[in-house]
Amino acid sequence: MGFHQIKLNSMLMRSILSCLICLCFFIHLNIGSRGDQSRWYQECLVRCRPSCPKIMSAMPLHNRLMLWDCDSECKYSCMREHVDYCRRNGLPVEQYYGKWPFIRLFGMQELFSVLFSLGNLAAQIIGYKRYKERTSHLKIKYWMDSLVWLAFVANSNGWIWSSVFHCRDYLVTERLDYFSAVLLVMVSTFNAVVRVAKITGLGGQILLGLPFILYYLYHITYLHFVKFDYGYNMAVTMGFGMLFNAIWII
Repeated sequence: MGFHQIKLNSMLMRSILSCLICLCFFIHLNIGSRGDQSRWYQECLVRCRPSCPKIMSAMPLHNRLMLWDCDSECKYSCMREHVDYCRRNGLPVEQYYGKWPFIRLFGMQELFSVLFSLGNLAAQIIGYKRYKERTSHLKIKYWMDSLVWLAFVANSNGWIWSSVFHCRDYLVTERLDYFSAVLLVMVSTFNAVVRVAKITGLGGQILLGLPFILYYLYHITYLHFVKFDYGYNMAVTMGFGMLFNAIWII
């Protein structure tokens, strides 16, 4: 390995570690969203919940099959009513529980997002299948073969949980979707650094991967056990996304 390559590796390692350290301290308060915290919306929920027996008896079968209950039905109907109220009065449409308002179809909260996620999953499967077909004849295993497999697993896992989450938003599906998305961009960033810096040795890859693993564990632990901060999670996801794209561009 030449002097310039060693210098490049050192600079990339310092940049990645600096970004991870900065992200650790980038925690800001973002509790809920304006839409679900508004007085109008909260009063609507209070009026709606006593009517649960009537709501459940009138609920269509496809909504029942998608596990809609009285509480989620009230949240949805109040969200749609509040959105209509805001539009009639020239008020800005706000987010609800960290998400923009949606229109339910066939019991799914975001049908087109589900289809988009499944399309991305199909692209991952097709792409990895083609990669294996084109490298299966090689006598010497491609040095990034295991990392390509890692990227395939991380991306497939991310799009699976994205489709599940957009189908029905529960606490568990939300956590799995968000945590999988962060894992996806972190694996992509790790692979980009390994590829650009040509870190072919297993020891070097483990050394580089250790801060990624530690930060990921810190990230999901903070969000799950301390406070699920939507703004912080989005900042981390976008930060790693911009980082790995910048690495490829540079």
